[in-house]
Amino acid sequence: MFHYDYKTENTCSQLISLDLDGDVVHHVSFLGGCNGNLKAIPLLIEGWTVWRQKR
Repeated sequence: MFHYDYKTENTCSQLISLDLDGDVVHHVSFLGGCNGNLKAIPLLIEGWTVWRQKR
């Protein structure tokens, strides 16, 4: 499993943290931002598959 932290710019939340198990998203969390949206978004995207563009 790979852990990733993304520091955002020009948004209410300052950081998005998530784990990738292969191409599957798990354990999404936000630091800062609007409480209601940031509770729903992780529940909605849990288990989604990451799309990777071929280079």
